Amino acid sequence: MNRIIEGYLEKCVHVISPTASIRDFIRRQYAPQAPVSVVPTPIDLSTYSALEPWRVRPTLAPEDAKLLMYVGRLAVEKNLDFLN
Repeated sequence: MNRIIEGYLEKCVHVISPTASIRDFIRRQYAPQAPVSVVPTPIDLSTYSALEPWRVRPTLAPEDAKLLMYVGRLAVEKNLDFLN
């Protein structure tokens, strides 16, 4: 897989990353010749500022249970298997 990614990066003029941590990973792991810029996902978080999670929580799990929620795309690189 690394060879495929490295071959792809050799052909890039510019690489776009969604976060600074991914940018740093790309630079550290693959050291591309092309510049790597961060262009964040355009989500307006103020849309969610008035949510009241305490109203929904009791419908999802008992009050004393730990509850983990994930919002994002399902993809191998997200490493969601560790939640099992």
